[in-house]
Amino acid sequence: MHEYPRSHLHAGFHQYPPSLGMYDPSLEKDACGVGMIVDLDTHRPPSHGIVADALQILINLSHRSACCDNTGDGAGIMCNLPHSFFKAHEADISGKGRVILPQLGQYGVGMVFFHPDHVETSRAVVEASISDHGQTLLGWRKVPVNSKVLSSVAAGSQPHIEQVFVARAEGLEGDDDAFERTLYMIRQFSRWDKSVSHKGHQQQQEVSTEFEEIAE
Repeated sequence: MHEYPRSHLHAGFHQYPPSLGMYDPSLEKDACGVGMIVDLDTHRPPSHGIVADALQILINLSHRSACCDNTGDGAGIMCNLPHSFFKAHEADISGKGRVILPQLGQYGVGMVFFHPDHVETSRAVVEASISDHGQTLLGWRKVPVNSKVLSSVAAGSQPHIEQVFVARAEGLEGDDDAFERTLYMIRQFSRWDKSVSHKGHQQQQEVSTEFEEIAE
């Protein structure tokens, strides 16, 4: 067993310790804290309990974030696309007439962060990209946000958040990988046909209070 000399234990943030045993400083990478929780029982009905556990993990990782004047450097949660939730909130999706979502896997959801002063212009850019890639725009849904929990710094830079719903084109039926690649190319929203994320410039404990729908 190798033991570091005490002189190396206080190297500081400006340098890595030297190689020793299985440790190789060339493999170091700066990263924030990440917690993951999964249910291995694929036959179990979806439960909000796993979301609650994930939020607790997020709070437990508070020591991995930077915080100044009650303003965090960002935190969020990503989970499987909540199809039943979106079906229950179809009335909140604005499109051409009433929006009826297709079956799970036949549409994607993108989390879009707009500058408050350029919402219409930015939305048009996304819609044009959807059309250019041969997909069908179903509609937009404004994400409910509780700004009161944010610090003045975070609230001052808060974006306008919406979800965009895109239906899979007929030519991509049965090809999940092609659909995922197409969604990625639209606006580079990674894996937005399988998951959805809520994130912001807040502290860990504020994620579930800023995005109140996470509690549903």
